[in-house]
Amino acid sequence: VYTGNDVLLNSYAISVEEFMPDRMKSTLKINKEAYKNGDDVVAAVQADNLFGTPAAGRNYECELNLQKEAFEAEKFPDYDFSVVGDFHFNADHREGKTDDKGAAAESYKLDGPAGIGMLTGNVMATVFDETGRPVHRYANFKVYTQPVFAGIKLGETFVNSKVPVKIGLIATDKDGTPQTTEAEVVFVKREWNTVIQQDGRSYRYVSQSQDRIISRQRMHISGTTTAYMVSPQQSGEYEVRVFLNNSNNYVSRKLYAYGWNDTQYTSFEVGAFQIVADKKL
Repeated sequence: VYTGNDVLLNSYAISVEEFMPDRMKSTLKINKEAYKNGDDVVAAVQADNLFGTPAAGRNYECELNLQKEAFEAEKFPDYDFSVVGDFHFNADHREGKTDDKGAAAESYKLDGPAGIGMLTGNVMATVFDETGRPVHRYANFKVYTQPVFAGIKLGETFVNSKVPVKIGLIATDKDGTPQTTEAEVVFVKREWNTVIQQDGRSYRYVSQSQDRIISRQRMHISGTTTAYMVSPQQSGEYEVRVFLNNSNNYVSRKLYAYGWNDTQYTSFEVGAFQIVADKKL
C-alpha cells in the first residue's frame, strides 16, 4: 500500500490444500424432537456411496450429549422458570459398522434425574469412508424432565424492609399453557457470620453464609393471578424458593431489603489473645 513517501507491506499467510469431494453421503434422523424422562432417543444413520450403492461395512461413531437449559414460556416472558440444581452428564459414545444396506441405529435411554427443568440434547453421527475420511451429521432435541414448570414473576430486586412485597407465581406445561398444581414456597434469609479457620500454622478470618428459613407454606398455584406475599423485617439478602412435587430443585427469586436502623449484626467474637513482653525494660 503506497502512502506518500512510505511503502507499507502487508503479509498474509495463504494455505493451499487439495480439494477432496465427499466420497459418501450420510443422513441422521432421530425418532422425535422432544422427549421426557424414560423415553428412548433412537438415532438412525444411512450411508451411501455417491454412485448410489449402500456404504456397507463402514466404521461409524455415534455420540449423545445433554446439557441444562432454562425453560421459557413465550406467553409469560416476565416470569423466570430457571431451576436451581446441578446437572452433570457424561457423553454416551458408541461405535460400530454399517450393515449391508449402509444403515446403523443406536438407542439411548433417557433415565436421568427428574425435576431439573429442561435439557437440550445433541446426537453426532460420524461415518468414515474407505479412506478413513469422516462425514459428520447432527441432530438436536429437547428433554422435559417434569410435566409442569413453576415460574416466579420478575420485579424489583431492591425493596424496603417491613413493606409487603407481592411475588407472582405461575405453573405451565412445556407448551406454556397455565396449569394447576400444588407447591411448597419457602422464604429464606441469608446471614453471614465471621469465623476463624486454621490454615497451616496461621489463622485467618472467613465469612460464611447460612440460609435461615423464615417461613414455609403449601400453596395452590392456578392461572395467572396466584401471588405470594412476603415482608422482610430486617435489612439483608432474602430468597423465595418454589418447590414442585417434593423435588430438591426449585425456582427462586432474590430480594435485597434495606431499612433505616434495622440492620442485624451477625458477627461475633471468635477468639482472644494477649501480648506479654519478655522484659520489663
